Amino acid sequence: MRIWVFRNYRVDKGEHAVFGFSSAGFFTLHMLLTQPGMFCRHIAASCTWLGAGEYFLECAQRYAERAASPLTDLYLAVGSRHEEQLPCFHQLIEFLSNKKLSNLRLNSRGFEGAGHTAGVIGKTILDRLRAVFQD
Repeated sequence: MRIWVFRNYRVDKGEHAVFGFSSAGFFTLHMLLTQPGMFCRHIAASCTWLGAGEYFLECAQRYAERAASPLTDLYLAVGSRHEEQLPCFHQLIEFLSNKKLSNLRLNSRGFEGAGHTAGVIGKTILDRLRAVFQD
């Protein structure tokens, strides 16, 4: 996929990001944890629904065990009213934070009063996109 993108679009090969909300956010997080290096910045919003927790924690464990992975930025967001996503969201943040992975710059945010709505998309883009482009 990466080669196809580079062939068909004008992109800076050192600055490629992927953004996803809901199931596209699931894909975004999946790509980071299973295909490190495909993108260097990952923004995943509202992607940690029931049933995804165990899968993401297993993938995160394998990601943490890799000998070397490229430096990656990850920004995770969720709406505070999306209660079924919150346990997995917090477990994943806690797991990745406790691993203290030198190759992963993790930022996360819960948007107060937001559910699984376009509000989370807008807030993620407008308020927090810069989190994955930090120096």
